[in-house]
Amino acid sequence: MNTEGGAVMEHTSLEELQFDIYQQLGECYTFTGDIDKALEHFHTARKLMPTSEQPLIGIGTSLIQQKKFLEAEQCFHEALALQPHSDRALAGLALVSQEAGRITESLSLYRQAMDENPTNLTALMGVIQTAYALERFDTAITYLRAYLEHYPANTKILYCLAGTYFKQQQYEKCREVLDQLFIFNPDHPEARELLTMLQRAQGYSYAQCNSA
Repeated sequence: MNTEGGAVMEHTSLEELQFDIYQQLGECYTFTGDIDKALEHFHTARKLMPTSEQPLIGIGTSLIQQKKFLEAEQCFHEALALQPHSDRALAGLALVSQEAGRITESLSLYRQAMDENPTNLTALMGVIQTAYALERFDTAITYLRAYLEHYPANTKILYCLAGTYFKQQQYEKCREVLDQLFIFNPDHPEARELLTMLQRAQGYSYAQCNSA
């Protein structure tokens, strides 16, 4: 009977379980705003599994909340060295760039994060903010639509997409998206307000055409 192999497997499983507990506790503390506790648990998780990028992302995210952007940036770079396709690490770097005012660079990083994971809502919000700042509305539309392919009933994202179409004066597409939104939430107040604005804009456009 090979008890040595079983002991190694048991030890590995216990270590992985401890890692998961500390990592999840770190994320919980981050969510509640107890950053010191979060960092403590992320550092412990990192010691338990130094080849995982997840604790580094957690540390970086916590450091952003402490406004320690240079240290956070280093953590995200280290995370990407371990996992080059980490959408969370890319989104973290994007946020650091955004905070530093490097909006073009930030948008590029958010787009990379979305390309890795089209359902990363943090990255999507970053794409919207930076694309709007740069007036690159087509880019915002591309990633909003990509997200909706996975979650077509998300009324918040549907509203953002309708608003972006309205911003570009693509009124027919705006109306199509609003109609889809109203299927899921007929009383959405912001969408109802946008519909009123749309009707006014379409009426103005129609009047302009008739007077031409």
